[in-house]
Amino acid sequence: MMTRPAESIYAQLVEHGLDAAFLTRPEDGAILYANPAACRLFGYTLDEFRALGRSAVVDLSDPKILEALGQRQETGHFQ
Repeated sequence: MMTRPAESIYAQLVEHGLDAAFLTRPEDGAILYANPAACRLFGYTLDEFRALGRSAVVDLSDPKILEALGQRQETGHFQ
């Protein structure tokens, strides 16, 4: 029987995975962490992402984004 992987395995997947991943602060869109794949994809360093915030990767004029952010504010998530 397989046991639950250690948390460090999840960290390794984010750090070395091919998909972009961000850790953000929902209240203000601050980017706290961007994995190396995100940095390669968007061409920013982690420090640049931190300075730019959510607007570096999200078009805040898109009504669907505004709807998604509103849903997350109300429910804690969106899909």
